[in-house]
Amino acid sequence: MGNSTALMKKQKFLAGVVCSLIVLALLPLALGLGRTRNGSADDALWVASTLAQVLVLLKFLRRGREPRRKWLGWLLGISLATDLLSSFFTNLPDMRDTLFAQLPAWMATYGLIGGIIISFVTKPFFHLLYGVLRKKSTEKRAGVFACINLGIFLISLISMLVQRTSAWPSIIIGIFIETGYIALYFSWPVLTRPILGLIEKEKPPMQQIRFERTAAPKQKPDQNALGFGRYFTDHMFLMNYDEGQGWHDPRIVPYGSLALDPAAMCLHYGQEVFEGMKAYFGVDGKIRLFRPEENMARLNLSNDRLCIPPIDEALAVHAIEELVKVDRDWIPTQDGTSLYIRPFIFAVDPFVGVRPASHLIFCIILSPVGAYYPEGLNPIKIFVENQYVRAVRGGTGFAKAGGNYAASLKAQQEAQAQGFTQVLWLDGIERKYIEEVGTMNVFFVFENDGVPDKSADSLGCQIVTPALSGSILGGITRKSCIAILRGWGFQVTERPLALEEVTEAAKAGNLKEAFGSGTAAVVSPIGALHCGGETLGVNNGAIGELTQRLYDELTGIQWGKVEDTRGWTKVIG
Repeated sequence: MGNSTALMKKQKFLAGVVCSLIVLALLPLALGLGRTRNGSADDALWVASTLAQVLVLLKFLRRGREPRRKWLGWLLGISLATDLLSSFFTNLPDMRDTLFAQLPAWMATYGLIGGIIISFVTKPFFHLLYGVLRKKSTEKRAGVFACINLGIFLISLISMLVQRTSAWPSIIIGIFIETGYIALYFSWPVLTRPILGLIEKEKPPMQQIRFERTAAPKQKPDQNALGFGRYFTDHMFLMNYDEGQGWHDPRIVPYGSLALDPAAMCLHYGQEVFEGMKAYFGVDGKIRLFRPEENMARLNLSNDRLCIPPIDEALAVHAIEELVKVDRDWIPTQDGTSLYIRPFIFAVDPFVGVRPASHLIFCIILSPVGAYYPEGLNPIKIFVENQYVRAVRGGTGFAKAGGNYAASLKAQQEAQAQGFTQVLWLDGIERKYIEEVGTMNVFFVFENDGVPDKSADSLGCQIVTPALSGSILGGITRKSCIAILRGWGFQVTERPLALEEVTEAAKAGNLKEAFGSGTAAVVSPIGALHCGGETLGVNNGAIGELTQRLYDELTGIQWGKVEDTRGWTKVIG
């Protein structure tokens, strides 16, 4: 398999070199032909576009065994033939000049290498225009190319209307030409697929996950008394990393203890990262994951910070899906319950010395869970911590590393001893700005004091959450909350938020709501803040209207009660 992949990569590279040389050789030739007529570069560019159309046509007609491809091929052929014939008859009076000198005039001004740039495209035309706004580089590139080609077509059309006395025949011809282009928009990359081999890395095939079923299934717990993180399913996923070999041997095996050398580096230096996500048993009987790709991308962000080799995100998501399928009977079906998924990576080198590990294990375990906090969705009481800090900029606060949570235990223990559920963390430098609440991101809803932008349902508020400054974890639920709230028309601001601003608003009655967001609790309302010996109530200790609405929307999407219009959930077969 390795030799075959290497050979294919070399072939793609060689084909890319050949195609690139052909294009580079043809453009100057076409440019020279264009200048023999009127010095215009439009003709030269159109010759290259015509060449692309011809190559794609030959590809379709030769390999278009599927009806869709065959139809597109013939459509492109009709477009090209119509264009050539109409151009030939249009230029018939000028045939006294050499035929080659008139070649560039065949195609007027519609192209700008349309066929070449469009051959990058794999999505329908309207998807491409939308792709400009997307974050994925391939979609953005395709969208930009589509917009360029469409813009040039419109400019050329306007130019013909202005310069030609009888433009309608040319417009009709242009429609045929553009029809051929639309066919290309729907086609697979043909001409530039080899060229992409020059600039894109060859992706190795996804590793196969081997499976060993447990011989001793466990008894499943009572769904009404799950708690959080107390029970674990029958199987787990494991994959090893060894320097020189990379990540290898992905497998699903019976859940059990792991053998570690006492000198394993994770036990001494904390080179470990983890993630947290859930699988939900929907009201329609389907199993859903919520934005798993985001979790795996964040896991690699944490990996980079702690010098852990990156994982294949697609393989990791696939492993989660397969593991959940195997233990699907463990997914609780009671309202408010779910299957918690814990992927984590840790160093296992038997070495007592500070350096990045050469041997690691990637593990995924599953746990059926109920509510994270005993209060459930009831508002929690928060202690504002001004002695201990969770993280500082330049540290590991933005990564999901075990050390961050170990450092929070002391403050949490002291707060719980005083009757508070969690602590509100301040920044580690000035002890002035709010960062997180417990293990969650935090949001505050203020009265909309003099701000003209009003919410969609006339609540008249503005929502503030601390900006991700390098010491705050970028939560997936936080990101989702912001998107939902802005979609509803609310003003959501990400900025440094001083504790004093919150306490003054609470005393003045302008703090309408406050809530935390995270995978475990989803959304957790805050009913009181204890700061400097004074307890400040939030919304009279009751859950706020907006917090409840947000919780219902998020959990509705996760459990399939609400239509997922954003494509956040992944249904597991």
